[in-house]
Amino acid sequence: MREKRYFIYVILAILLAIGLGFLILGSVVKQQKNDEIKLVEDVSEEDGKDNEFYVKFNQGKSWIDAYGSIGAQYDGVFYNNTGIDITDWKIEIQVPEQSYIDSSWKGVYILEDNWITIKAVDYDVNVLKNNSITFGFVMYTPSDFNAKNITIYAHKIYEIQHYPLFWILSIMLVVVLMMIIVYSAFELRVRKFKAKQRQDKRIIVQSLKTFANIIDAKDPYTKGHSNRVAKYAKEIARRMEIADKDLDRIYYIALLHDIGKIGISDDVLNKPGKLTDKERMIIEMHTTIGGEILKDFSAIPGIGDGAMYHHEQYAGGGYPLGLQGENIPLFARIICIADAYDAMSSDRCYRPKLKDDNILSELVLFTGKQFDPNIVKYMLAMISDGFVTCIK
Repeated sequence: MREKRYFIYVILAILLAIGLGFLILGSVVKQQKNDEIKLVEDVSEEDGKDNEFYVKFNQGKSWIDAYGSIGAQYDGVFYNNTGIDITDWKIEIQVPEQSYIDSSWKGVYILEDNWITIKAVDYDVNVLKNNSITFGFVMYTPSDFNAKNITIYAHKIYEIQHYPLFWILSIMLVVVLMMIIVYSAFELRVRKFKAKQRQDKRIIVQSLKTFANIIDAKDPYTKGHSNRVAKYAKEIARRMEIADKDLDRIYYIALLHDIGKIGISDDVLNKPGKLTDKERMIIEMHTTIGGEILKDFSAIPGIGDGAMYHHEQYAGGGYPLGLQGENIPLFARIICIADAYDAMSSDRCYRPKLKDDNILSELVLFTGKQFDPNIVKYMLAMISDGFVTCIK
C-alpha cells in the first residue's frame, strides 16, 4: 500500500514538472517562422482599415518645387491588430511614375519602377501584437498621391502559447494540481482514520486481553491459555489462507472462547480430582454462559460462536447442541483444535502436560471424530515446524 502511494506521488510529480516546464518555456521561448508571408496584398489605404494588418498615411504640408513637382511629408503608421507579434516587416506601395524620395526615417526605402519598398530597420524590426509603429518620408510626385496597392510582408512570431498542445498541457497542469490537492487531503483524512483505527484496535485488543486474563486468573493452571489459543487459531487460519481481514477477528474470538467460565464456581473449575456427572454438567455450561454474555457484542461479528461452539465435535456428540461437521461454525472448529492442543500441552490441576508424541497421537486419533480433518493437518504442521514452541 505504501509503495502504491509513492508511485502515485511520483506520477503526479512528473506531470506537475512537465506542466511547469511548459509554462516556463512558454514565458521565455518564442519560435519564429522562417518563411516570409504576405499579410496584405494590393489594398488601398481606405480599404485596408478593416484588415488585421493595415497602413495609414497622414499627409502633412505640401509644396510645389521649381520643376512643378508636388512635395509632401508622409507620416505612416503600421497597425498590427492581431494577437501575434511580427518581425522583419516589409511594405510595398505603388506611387506615380517619376516620383522620388527626398528623405526618410525609421525604415530602409527603395524606389524602383514606381514602387516604394519600405523595410524594417534593426532597431524597429518587430511590430508587437495589438500595437503599431510609425515611419515616414518626404516624397516628390508629378501629381497628387493617394496610397494604393499596398502590400505587406512579414514573419510571424509564434509563441508557444499559440500551440493547442500548450493549452492542453496547461489544463492538465491545473487538473494535476487539483488532483494533488484532493489526493493530499484524502490521504490526510485516510491517515487520521487509520491512526484512529489503530488506536481503536489497541483498545479492543487490550480490553479483550484483560477479559482473557480475568478468565484465566480463575485457574492458576490456565494462565495465558486464552492468549495462546488465540495465537494458534490465528496461525491456523492464516495457513488455511483465510482472508487477512478475518485473521484478527478469529484472534479476538479465540481470546474470549472461555469467557463463560466466569459463571462457573472456582471449586468446580479447580477441582484436582475426577468430576462428578453433575460437576461435568456445570463445567459444560460455560459454553452457553459465554454465548449469552457475548450475544450483544456486535462490534466483532461471530464473537459468540467461539464461546458457544468450541466444544462441539466434528462427528457429533459435543456440547452444548451436538452439532456435526460444517454445521459447526468454521472459527469454532479451528478454536476447538487450538484449545485441545493447548490443554494437552499444559499442566492442569488434574494431570501434568502430555508429551509431544502423545499429543500428536491424540490429534491423529480424534481426527474426523472430535476434530475437523481438514483443519487438524495445519495444527500438526505447526507442531512439526516448531511454531508452537515459539508461542510457549
